Amino acid sequence: MELFGKCVERGRRSMIKNICDDSLCTACGACENSCNFQAIIRTKRKDDSWYMQIDDTKCKNCNRCLKVCPNNHVPSLYSPQKAYAAWSTDKEIHKKSASGGIATELYNYAVDKKMYFAGVSIDKNLEAHFELVNNKNSIEKFQNSKYTFSYMDDIYLKCKELLKKGEKILFVGLPCQIAALRNYIGENENLILIDLACHGTPSPEFLKQHVKTIEKKKNKIADNVSFRNARFNTNNFYFTLTHKNRIFYKKNSLSEDNYQIGYHKAFIYRDCCYQCRYAQRKRTGDLTIADYHGLGKVSVYNGNKESVSCVLVNSEKGKTLLNKLFENEQIEVIERPLLEPLQNEPQFNYPSKSSQEHDEFINLYQKKENFDLVANVVFKQYKFKGWVLGTTNVVNYKNKFMALLPWELKQYVKKMLRRK
Repeated sequence: MELFGKCVERGRRSMIKNICDDSLCTACGACENSCNFQAIIRTKRKDDSWYMQIDDTKCKNCNRCLKVCPNNHVPSLYSPQKAYAAWSTDKEIHKKSASGGIATELYNYAVDKKMYFAGVSIDKNLEAHFELVNNKNSIEKFQNSKYTFSYMDDIYLKCKELLKKGEKILFVGLPCQIAALRNYIGENENLILIDLACHGTPSPEFLKQHVKTIEKKKNKIADNVSFRNARFNTNNFYFTLTHKNRIFYKKNSLSEDNYQIGYHKAFIYRDCCYQCRYAQRKRTGDLTIADYHGLGKVSVYNGNKESVSCVLVNSEKGKTLLNKLFENEQIEVIERPLLEPLQNEPQFNYPSKSSQEHDEFINLYQKKENFDLVANVVFKQYKFKGWVLGTTNVVNYKNKFMALLPWELKQYVKKMLRRK
């Protein structure tokens, strides 16, 4: 018997009903894992992502899928208690990680304590999938950001079975995924949950098409995809493709690469991401990890501001875990005013905003079904602007000028620039 529902083409509606509002469905997969009758199906959206529905011919009306859905039932959320600037004390981990390397140190802690831990890696089909493991060898492939949709597969079932056996689990995921897992498992002392500040996720088809287009042009097959390659400092957001440890494609995120432009400017997220109910100050995890935006804006901070993680402590379980990492000398932490990250991280206040470019991209993609063909049309002005800024070195001059301004004036200038 098949565990998961098959994807149904747009247009089929007979004997099908919704689990939640289809525009809100994040395809977290909790409903698939909860159904014993293979009644959950995936219905395609315009962007080739999907939302979950029920095949009424197979449904037994047990309502399990409705109960675990994080849009139907929002679990009790945590109000952050404290905020920290944090980073790994291991220089190699710090260098390779997307920000401060906190997630990697959490995985190392889990290995040391013989816990299972969940992370995401990109497979040979260019899909990001969750894995539940308990060995150190898996940590490296979980490192660094994965700017695409992540498949949960049967991770809920696996977690439930391990917890029944008395095993302990550390789970790092997006807020909607953590909410779904909490609905599916219920409260469990042996389950530690870490949510990430999420801007949104594109249809998984976009990354596949983008990489395939590059592979065809370069006549090479990628065996590694990186969105923030550590060889060029993860703060620079270089998108790279590697074959046999040699980079054959390297582009800057904001001016050269179609996928990174679409992602970082919020043009290619799924529609549900622009309506996310978990992009708020109250959190789903025991800890929250994010890039630290606004470090030093509420009170003086004289330390290094590059590659620093923001960590929010949301529960006693999270507090205990962070203290243990500090006591083990795995991380350095500096307490910051709680208001600092809450004010300056947009995802702690509201979802990413949709735009005219998003609408243009999706409408054209529906006709052409070719990511780069459409991106070359819709993102043309942004690529040209990035090229101009790069060749004239305007960015460096601007940064030097902004560094000379008083903080209050700097905020005013940024506000005026955003209005244009």
